Amino acid sequence: SFQNREEARGRSMDRESFFKGQLESVQKALTKHEVPLKPKHARRLILGTHHEKSCTIFWNNVTRIQLEKNPILTWKFCHLLHKLIRDGHKSVPVESHRHMRRIQMLGDFWKHLQTSGYGPGNEQYCRMLCERLEFHRKYPQITGNLVVAEPVLRAIQNDLDGAFEASIDMLDQMESLLQLQRKVFDSLEMLSWSSLVPQGQTLLAPLILVIMDTSKLYDLLVKLVFHLHSVCPPDALAGHRDRFQVIFRQTKTFYEEAAKLQYFKYLVSVPTLPAVAPNFLQASDLDCYQAPQAREIGTDSDDGRSVAGDSALLDLDDSMTARTQLQQLQHSPASLPDQRDEQITTLSRQLEDEKFAKERLIAEARSRIEQYENRLVADAVRDRPTSSGRPRRARRRPIGRGRRCRRAT
Repeated sequence: SFQNREEARGRSMDRESFFKGQLESVQKALTKHEVPLKPKHARRLILGTHHEKSCTIFWNNVTRIQLEKNPILTWKFCHLLHKLIRDGHKSVPVESHRHMRRIQMLGDFWKHLQTSGYGPGNEQYCRMLCERLEFHRKYPQITGNLVVAEPVLRAIQNDLDGAFEASIDMLDQMESLLQLQRKVFDSLEMLSWSSLVPQGQTLLAPLILVIMDTSKLYDLLVKLVFHLHSVCPPDALAGHRDRFQVIFRQTKTFYEEAAKLQYFKYLVSVPTLPAVAPNFLQASDLDCYQAPQAREIGTDSDDGRSVAGDSALLDLDDSMTARTQLQQLQHSPASLPDQRDEQITTLSRQLEDEKFAKERLIAEARSRIEQYENRLVADAVRDRPTSSGRPRRARRRPIGRGRRCRRAT
């Protein structure tokens, strides 16, 4: 009916407007300007992944941008992807894992072309993101923001081999994040950039996420390693204790240095660690252990809206994540119809995306055909012979003046 056609047309227009908005946000977020990634663009893209339950549109748009053209482009891309992994839809780590080869190539590019202060940081950031995506592929029960519900943590602890391996993987993650932090601080020192200038803030901005990631991983590590000491001989965990001691000192130094920087003061609450690391050989230390707390502080973005207000919608806070994970653990037959509806919605969305992509290709093909036709017409006019039988020269006098000259003779 007419009403159904109008509704379908309205949905199509809304869909096209959504695509354009996502592309515009990617283009505005990934610029060469040496200023930190703007929260409003990242927020819009994060919402887009929740709206689509996918990050396919984000990756389709990123492929249009040549990230190797400028080191700042790569740095902002890594920061944006890091945000999407943490705060985007739960499908972001899974789908982004398919693009890991692209991220690896990007890191290798800057590894061999370290011509700016961003070169070492870009290489390490790409490596860290690849390791992070591999971590989430291996542990899908751990969400992108590294919040783990108690039932999920207990499930990991109950598998002794799994807990042993998970603790090693978390130590690797901590080391990778701390290496990125060290690269940033070394670049700031080498370039003599302050945290109060845009250049310094551009480099420092991703460390807000590093602070929050390390605080979560540190907490998980302490609980896991204490549990392992309760079920394993101490000698078998000597390597864990040695690595943790190094990571503890590096993390403590990082937090102390970050707390001194004015840039972080109104953006993130930097946690503090105790004077000495937990003694895993003494089980009573776990009773007085306090988890480090790090969170982003709400600031007004330049579009006039509160980041803190939006974080209630975008950021997966601890309680919401816990409820989500508990629901995933409960396999109820009543959820089957919802799964079918979700599959239908996903397939419909994929069809619309393919249709949009085909229409874009057709438009590009038509544009190229018109360009070729115009070029052929121009070539034909240029090569058309004159009255003397000679072809026209490429450079000739205006037609009007040529006619007057022939009349004069």
